[in-house]
Amino acid sequence: MDAASGAWGGDGLLSPAVKLHQVRCVVAAARRGSFRQAAIALNLQQSTVSRCVRDLEDHLGVPIFERRVSGVRLTAAGDQFLQGAELALEHLGRATGIAGAAGREERQVLRIGVVSLPGSGYLPELLQATAESKPRPRLLVHEASSRENLQSLRSGRIDLAIVLGDPKLAGSEVTPLWTERLFVAEGSTGCALYGAPARWSDLQPEAFILPAGELGVEIADRLSAGLGVRMEVAASVAGTATALRLAALGQGQAILSEGAVDVAAPGVVWRQIAGEQLSVSAIRLVRNEKPVLRRFLSLARSMAGGYALRERFDDGTGARARRAIA
Repeated sequence: MDAASGAWGGDGLLSPAVKLHQVRCVVAAARRGSFRQAAIALNLQQSTVSRCVRDLEDHLGVPIFERRVSGVRLTAAGDQFLQGAELALEHLGRATGIAGAAGREERQVLRIGVVSLPGSGYLPELLQATAESKPRPRLLVHEASSRENLQSLRSGRIDLAIVLGDPKLAGSEVTPLWTERLFVAEGSTGCALYGAPARWSDLQPEAFILPAGELGVEIADRLSAGLGVRMEVAASVAGTATALRLAALGQGQAILSEGAVDVAAPGVVWRQIAGEQLSVSAIRLVRNEKPVLRRFLSLARSMAGGYALRERFDDGTGARARRAIA
């Protein structure tokens, strides 16, 4: 093995004893024929360039340059070293460019873990506003429980966790997003869509229909507290459409979040459960400074107020009215 090839490992990478700045000094000096001109190009002291080259020559065991009064000239070993060095720097520059491009692309990717709330209109509107913002981001959305979303946030698999409540997480920032009222849907033979508000004590504990997953567990806990009886098993656990169909058939009272009120449900009457609502929050780690994440949260804050204005409940009946924001 000659001295020049000894500067590289078997995988084509620099030997640990060869420093990148030494290689750059050799290439600059060879191209300009002078340590002084190389120092100017690299914004270094001439003595620094000279020392880097000498240290590399000591490591290789052969001179790379012939020193002359007029400048420097490559030796045969130096010429061979230069060929490999220029190729290595070219590959390094290409790899740096690729990594930089990937990094710029990654800064526009927003990974969001979202708790599932059937029918909620706020989040789709927020995702649409974000997707249409400039520069155009790439949104990767994964629906999971609040607990799973927080675990993914801690491990760095997602940038933002949208969860029920406002759990505390070290090193995080919580942004309140919106609230969801709770409603009971029950069978009706009349034409009224909305009935008087209900309390937990007005409901029939033997015939509940709850949503699946985390939302159903949260509602069951609130039912237990409101009725003073532990809700071990609901009469049924179902998706929104099935729950409403069962309620219309007189098979129980479906307890659902506010977003489900928009689902077409012939044969049921809706009653708001007085004083009960769910809060939804966005949580990010404070060290995550992605521009697309900051833009998402800024849009979320500005839209949250408008969303609250668009939906109200009139004169205590629970009837839902909508109005445009001026």
